[in-house]
Amino acid sequence: MQIFLWWGVFVASTSVLEGAEWLVIHGPVFLTLLLLFVSGIPLLEIIFMFARYRKDQRQASKELKMG
Repeated sequence: MQIFLWWGVFVASTSVLEGAEWLVIHGPVFLTLLLLFVSGIPLLEIIFMFARYRKDQRQASKELKMG
C-alpha cells in the first residue's frame, strides 16, 4: 500500500518538476526496493509458504493412513 502511495505522490508532482527536481524519483524507487527486498515481508511470505506446505503434507499423510 505504501508503495502505491509514494508512487502516486511522485506521479502527481511530475507536472511541476523541472531540471534537477526530477532526482526526486530516487525516493519512490528507494522505498519500493526497501519494502520489497529489505523489509520482513518476503521473509514472512517464505515462512507462510513453508507452514502451508507442512500442513498440506500432514493432511496428505492422514489421508493415506485412513485410505
